[in-house]
Amino acid sequence: MTVGSTINLLKTEHLSDEQSRQVEILISECRLADGLDLDLYLEPSSPLTADRTNQILAQENAELVGIVTLFDGDGLEVQGMVHPRCRRKGIGTALLNAARDEAKKRGATHLLLVCDTASRSGAEFALSLGAGEAYSEYVLQFDPAAAAPPDPKPAPLEEQIHLRRVGDDEAETLVRLSAADHEEPEEAVRSRMMTWLAEPNQRLYTGVRSDGTAVGMLRVAAFDENLYINTFSVLSPLRGRGYGRQMLTEIVRLLAPEGKPVRLEVETQNKNALSLYLSCGFVEIIAYRYYALPV
Repeated sequence: MTVGSTINLLKTEHLSDEQSRQVEILISECRLADGLDLDLYLEPSSPLTADRTNQILAQENAELVGIVTLFDGDGLEVQGMVHPRCRRKGIGTALLNAARDEAKKRGATHLLLVCDTASRSGAEFALSLGAGEAYSEYVLQFDPAAAAPPDPKPAPLEEQIHLRRVGDDEAETLVRLSAADHEEPEEAVRSRMMTWLAEPNQRLYTGVRSDGTAVGMLRVAAFDENLYINTFSVLSPLRGRGYGRQMLTEIVRLLAPEGKPVRLEVETQNKNALSLYLSCGFVEIIAYRYYALPV
């Protein structure tokens, strides 16, 4: 696809080494110009979704000048950037239209445009397209100095939780936990879980009580140089017993030897979860606003 006389759009399921190098340069130059902590979904498609485009590149004479990335989360999330010297030339709109085409192929009804709340231009662009504000999230990062001291009185043995990494053979445990907690059809949950289990950058865990009862789950995803805790939940009837705190404390301990920042996201209106995360040593580093755009 061509935009103007020199800009070409390229859809890809997997970035080449050279494309990855150019993306890193683009991110660095946009960070320098905008003063924002930009994060993009740059993982290749999994074996189960190999026909899906995750990145759409805008190139000018073989130089990368723009990109949008797509991520299947609670909705089809879209993030993007255009080189500072190439803005206001229709490149961002062309990239977004290509993302819309991809969304239609996946059967999505809308896109979720992700904007750093510190970026006024990003919000203006989303609103100019007719997108409506959906919700906001904080990105929190674990800081050992902010963590509360360990509880001197550990939970009773029968209430103690340990994390068990889940493989393909235990996928049904995750399906049961997630379907029960979110009231989703098991088939939809199963498809999502199998996709995650097939992706090399994803790890899934169940929180298990000493009697063998699975009480919750979480997922760890490696993006760029960060580790993200996602899909974190405790079964509704079992909340309020400190299981979530134990799971968070344990996963942070397990990830510490990797030496990478550990992050998670939480909706700004979810006061209970936000309070838990802050008390466990997570601190706010970024705020994002999501804008829903029909495809």
